[in-house]
Amino acid sequence: MPAFFPRIAACLITGAWILAGCGASSPQTDTTGGPAVSSAGSGGGNGTTGTTGGTAGNTVGGTSGSTTGPLAPTNVTAQTLGLLVNPEDPQSVAVASAYQTLRGIPAENVFALPFARDGGGGRDTLDALTFDQLKQALDGDAGSKIQAYAISWTFPFAVEDSSGCIMSITSAFGLGFNEKWCIKADAGTCGITATDPYYKSKSISPYTDLGIRPTMMLAGADAGAAIAVIERGAASDATYPKGNADLVITTDSVRSVRYMEFDALAKSWDGGDGVFVDVIDNSASTVDQGALLDAGSVLFYLTGLATVSGLETNQYLNGAVGDSLTSFGGYLSGAGQTTCLDWLYAGLTGSMGTVREPCNYTTKFSDPTILVPDYTSGATLVEAYWKSVAWPGEGLFTGDPLARPWGG
Repeated sequence: MPAFFPRIAACLITGAWILAGCGASSPQTDTTGGPAVSSAGSGGGNGTTGTTGGTAGNTVGGTSGSTTGPLAPTNVTAQTLGLLVNPEDPQSVAVASAYQTLRGIPAENVFALPFARDGGGGRDTLDALTFDQLKQALDGDAGSKIQAYAISWTFPFAVEDSSGCIMSITSAFGLGFNEKWCIKADAGTCGITATDPYYKSKSISPYTDLGIRPTMMLAGADAGAAIAVIERGAASDATYPKGNADLVITTDSVRSVRYMEFDALAKSWDGGDGVFVDVIDNSASTVDQGALLDAGSVLFYLTGLATVSGLETNQYLNGAVGDSLTSFGGYLSGAGQTTCLDWLYAGLTGSMGTVREPCNYTTKFSDPTILVPDYTSGATLVEAYWKSVAWPGEGLFTGDPLARPWGG
């Protein structure tokens, strides 16, 4: 283990590090029209703290290349994507309408799931009973054609049952609400969850092959912010962008445990059609805990910090993906850490984070050795992101699921 990963005994629980209590964190600041729908069911912050300037970092690995194989096929398209809308939530209605229009989602693929946004568990969570009723109705209407889902609301972002099992709402719709995908309240702070069979899968039809519908949330602090993400996703299609995959090791040793995956990708990278994989060791930085600052042509930004400073100082190309290994990136109402909403607001097209304390199991976060090759070989964003996370039960996936910069 490199010297920049010291052991901090107070943060070690059952072989993994609790993230919420380790390292510094600081608070963050967290329409109209309607889509044509098929009926089913009954029933945060938009800014980041940043600075300018900073160190460029020490590049410890980097390669680039050109695509060596044929474009990956996919059966996740506008014709096979289900769009979920809550007609009682004005933002959901506006976002769904925009997405249906921009992406050409057929009316029969739009499913109305009415529920009280502030009821059935609260603004952040949906109670499992209400969720099960909605999902049963949805499953009955979706049929065999639908391979993946897009959720058009931002709240609630999690599902919780009476035992304290909490799943992200994207994983609950994708996998079904089941305690094997979560850690119950009486089972400790965090721990191992089930492995998704879609992880590392070569399937191009996840529902047909595995009975799984990978799901992504069209999230935004308001409808305008969510629609901006959608527009970036659509603008990215078939652009074959050339830029950087910045894999950044920070001063936060507990959250920088993906360094092994970073190094493995840099050593094995032989494709990407102009995508440069750069492992940046900022573990000794004295500026903003080693966050990436003032970087250009960013396509991937993967790191580990509770609060990621300077997100808005970087230039992100359409279709860009970024996330931080930390406790509450998926807790969209804010928990003193940088959330998915912050990443999207800064100009990225996709992000993910966990909705409850995950410890620093790398298996609960995106693996760049899968995410980068799959996305750059032609997979849609929802396919590449989901396939890169082994234990996705607590992980919230946000962005435009159909973004496909290297295909279309």
